[in-house]
Amino acid sequence: MKKRILMFSAMVVFLVIAMTFAASAAERTTIKVSDRSFYEDENHTYIVNVPLSETVAGLRDEIINSNGISFKDINGNALSDTDVLGNGAVVSLSVGGNVTDTMQVCILADIDGNAKVTSVDYISVKKAFAQSDFLTGVSKRAADINGDGSITSYDYLKIKTYFNGTSEIWPEPVSYAGKYMNLVIPDLGYDIYQCPPSVSYGYRYGASIIINDDNSYDLWWATIGAYGEADWISYKHSADASTKESWTQEKTVLQPSGYGLDSFSCCDPGVIYFNGYYYIGYTSTSDKSGGGNCNSVYVARSRNADGPFDEKWDGSGWSQNPVPIITYDGAVYLKNSTTDHLWGCGEPSFVLVDDVLYIYYTFRADNTSGGVYNRMFVATADATEENWPATIQKQTRGGVTISANADLTNDSLCVAYVEKYDKWIAVATMRQREANSSIGVWQSNDGVIFSKVNEKNTNVMKYCHNIGISTDKEGHIKEDHDTIICYAYGSWTQGTSGTWGHWNTRVQHVTIDITDKSDKTDNTCPNYDITPQTSSASSTDIIGLTCNSGYTFTNYGYTTQYPKYYKKSLSGGSFTLSMYKVNAANSKTSVSSGVTFSGYDTSIISISGMTVTPKKAGTTWVTASYQGHSCVIRIDIVNRSTAEINLDYPDVVKWEAPTKDYYIRKSINERKEVRGIATFTDGNHAELYNSAKCTKYPYTTYPKYKVTYSVANTAVATIDSYGIITPIKAGSTTVTATLGSMSFTVPVVVY
Repeated sequence: MKKRILMFSAMVVFLVIAMTFAASAAERTTIKVSDRSFYEDENHTYIVNVPLSETVAGLRDEIINSNGISFKDINGNALSDTDVLGNGAVVSLSVGGNVTDTMQVCILADIDGNAKVTSVDYISVKKAFAQSDFLTGVSKRAADINGDGSITSYDYLKIKTYFNGTSEIWPEPVSYAGKYMNLVIPDLGYDIYQCPPSVSYGYRYGASIIINDDNSYDLWWATIGAYGEADWISYKHSADASTKESWTQEKTVLQPSGYGLDSFSCCDPGVIYFNGYYYIGYTSTSDKSGGGNCNSVYVARSRNADGPFDEKWDGSGWSQNPVPIITYDGAVYLKNSTTDHLWGCGEPSFVLVDDVLYIYYTFRADNTSGGVYNRMFVATADATEENWPATIQKQTRGGVTISANADLTNDSLCVAYVEKYDKWIAVATMRQREANSSIGVWQSNDGVIFSKVNEKNTNVMKYCHNIGISTDKEGHIKEDHDTIICYAYGSWTQGTSGTWGHWNTRVQHVTIDITDKSDKTDNTCPNYDITPQTSSASSTDIIGLTCNSGYTFTNYGYTTQYPKYYKKSLSGGSFTLSMYKVNAANSKTSVSSGVTFSGYDTSIISISGMTVTPKKAGTTWVTASYQGHSCVIRIDIVNRSTAEINLDYPDVVKWEAPTKDYYIRKSINERKEVRGIATFTDGNHAELYNSAKCTKYPYTTYPKYKVTYSVANTAVATIDSYGIITPIKAGSTTVTATLGSMSFTVPVVVY
């Protein structure tokens, strides 16, 4: 029998050797059959689809945590690797000397478990017709050939004809490695969101969609933020995704953290579920001066699909103090420019296969020649770990060149694993927001190396962008799924107001089939020319709650507003929280009553009504709730005798690396820039680097802000006074960044 595990094993060897990473499957306490195996875990009771004459060694290869696995036959006798498995054989997992999990092997037609199919087996099935409880447990499951939950004449005849040599029960698995997936969009679908004519701009884009076990749908997308926050992430649910009306009222589930590194925005959601949590990966930036550039990838989690996602990765655990899981390490500004910011990285998409979390993200930066490029990169993490972001390893191969032109019009990829074909599929909008936009399709046999298959135009809306495709909770597309796509559309000149951001959002059902050759027949077909319709948004449709503290801070000459952040003096007395409800048209209305506050440290503050009274210096987070909506507010109480607020040129008290390593692709001479995060005496923070644009902290005037750099091995790479690394040849070295008496050292890999 040809088994998918052959491809999976090769992939794991690559992960271990090339990336010094593999999921710690041996530490699992439950048996895990490979997602890429032909065999299946049925309700974690039986391992099914195991063929007659399979050996213990053959099944062991299909189990990803094979260390600690042992086998016994149906009578309790130990089995060796060369023994043939019979129905009812028991697979056990031992961890630390204790059995932590067991499953039974189900071999269809082998009712009595003797590893053969005889007349005894089909006669037993016939007896079960007259006596419904004649077969139980694994014997009953082995008799159910078609897996419909009942023992019928079909099952009896199938076993009998197999015994007579006239039918087959275990068909040979088909390999789709050399074939091509094709996405079919059969109809025009419907608008799930239409921009109200009363607003100058409005949108819902970048949808991430999960199909649940009951065939209902959860959807997350980016929407407009409030009070200086560019984007929030909101949520909808539908029982069947049949119409716009089938979706529930929108609800905001993720917002930027007040005064956090993600305070600019939470956009481009990518959602996955494992280990009891929904995880939202999202895009944000700590440098607001670029207006949404220099982005990095962040992640937040929640036990519930509808949030709130108020636990964010903080570098060592989950709290309200977010740090990126993948930090943009390219240059801030385009080469030879002090005004043109580079976009950075973000727009994550997650897929979980065999305890390995695949993290796909876009990277838009430039190279040493000044050319701008747009790629999708791949990283992996150990999904068995609660703090899996700490295990992230960047791939040193694979990914996709999305576009290499200066306008970067090709969009980010949404990636999924298609179980039926044992392939990864990726979709993206091509020439986004342009009249000739289309949907591109890529595929991969290992989740690392992708190749473009075709483009789809039929039934695709003109001016489309930011697509998502539905998957199960682990990023898989199953054969029985009613798969949908969702994307925003509308040009920059369309809409009532004729402004950027006046977009509608469309849902369409799709199918995925397989062909021997790449089907490019739709590449030259026209897309669908539609004039986006508008609809009203009721002022009573509340989608979120926020706070407008009025706190601002000037960073790099750019005044930043932190709407959910208060920094107050201990001696300054009580102050009032300014709360606002936000409706679907992004209109904000003050709320003066009915808000409850929870989760804060009562030794630092007390709250009565909307009034906060400081009690001692410290930091606490407050959860504000109103009519099913919530937001988190950060409050810093400082002692004026020991700390100041918003000093002009404070001293640096902490100097940290924003990323743990730098990988530089020599073939395209990527420009990578070493920057550091400084924390000041007044509690503020900012990235420091030797740039003329850094007007808030000019090192030319204040030498204490000057960063100096050194490279351990200049044969591998060099670095200039601005922190720009130049790759020389493949190899490893380190860079040390020094600020006054403080320094940090980071590894650099040129490949």
